[in-house]
Amino acid sequence: MSFSAIVLMNMAFALRPQCWIEDVKFDWKNIAGGVGLAVVLWGVFWLGDKASAWLFDFARPQVELIYGMKNGENPWLLSILLLILIGPAEEIFWRGYVQNALSKRWSPNVGFIVTTLVYALVHIWSFNFMLVLQIVSAEIGSIDCVACSVGCGGICCVSDLTWLFCGNFSSADDTELHGFIN
Repeated sequence: MSFSAIVLMNMAFALRPQCWIEDVKFDWKNIAGGVGLAVVLWGVFWLGDKASAWLFDFARPQVELIYGMKNGENPWLLSILLLILIGPAEEIFWRGYVQNALSKRWSPNVGFIVTTLVYALVHIWSFNFMLVLQIVSAEIGSIDCVACSVGCGGICCVSDLTWLFCGNFSSADDTELHGFIN
């Protein structure tokens, strides 16, 4: 994931060298919006996890594969990579470059929809329906970020990624928040 993040970030820098930095705003509005959106999306993921396990037999094993990606990894190193490299790189490329360029070409709503679909299709090769569904729901859940900065989306992205991959929890039980805090 780190290599992919470096490639994406370099592509965004090369394709929009002077413009992407204008979209990264870390004022109180974007910080509060990003953290608030991360909490809401985590709640949506939690409810979606419970509902999908009830509706689909294949859901639990696929969700466990997503959580299992952290197994054997140093949680501190993974946290640092997610907070400093992977999360920001994805936001800078997808929201800062792709969504911005498509929004300018067509409209903000069309740019958002096409970016969401392409981002989900990029992950389709995992053959993990639950991962793709989570990506689409996260993007739809962050629909207010159509007009927000890369800073707001970035804070939301790194918060959720770090919480999901570095928290001491599994989707198989109801102790996610307790396990993360302890």
